[in-house]
Amino acid sequence: MKKPGFAVLMGAALIVAAGCSITPVEKRTPAYELDYERMALIEHVANKRGVRIIWVNAPTRTIL
Repeated sequence: MKKPGFAVLMGAALIVAAGCSITPVEKRTPAYELDYERMALIEHVANKRGVRIIWVNAPTRTIL
């Protein structure tokens, strides 16, 4: 009588252990930082043309 119960318990433990081993890895969301090189280029051209720039949404670039 004990052997079928033990087999069911071991089978359940095996299924739980297998489920933990195939858990998906968390996907990293890309991080962003200001693109200072692009900002400098845009500001340089704007200064040559006599235009003043006020950044509302500054350009960003993705960091992996």
